[in-house]
Amino acid sequence: MLDHFHKYPQMLSGKVDPIFSKDKRWEDLTSALNAEGTGPAKSIGAWRKTFKDWKCYVRKKAGRIALHQKQTGGGLPSKQALTVNEEKLLAAIGQVAAHGQKSVAESQFVEMLSLMYGSPR
Repeated sequence: MLDHFHKYPQMLSGKVDPIFSKDKRWEDLTSALNAEGTGPAKSIGAWRKTFKDWKCYVRKKAGRIALHQKQTGGGLPSKQALTVNEEKLLAAIGQVAAHGQKSVAESQFVEMLSLMYGSPR
C-alpha cells in the first residue's frame, strides 16, 4: 500500500487534479491488495476507509509519543514506538499531521483545559 502511495503521492492529498484520476488509482490499488490473498478482499470504499483509519491511528500514536517526550523532562522514554511502516506513512503525510505546526502557538484555552483535566492520553 505504501509503495502505491509513494508512486502516486496525489492520492494522499485532498486536492482535485483534472488530469489525475484518484478513482483509477484506487481501483488499481484495490485489485493489487485483494490479489495478494494475505487478508480479506475489500471494496474500494473499504480500502479507503482502512487507509483513512490507519492514518488517523498513526497520527494519534505519533502525537502521544511526542507529547510524552515533552512531558518526561528527562524521565523514562515512551514505551510506544512507531513501526517502520508507520514512520514511512508519517513521512508521506507529513510530520505536521501528528506534531502540529511549530510556528503556531497553542491557545490559552487548550492550556487551561490541560490544567483542569490533565493532559490527553
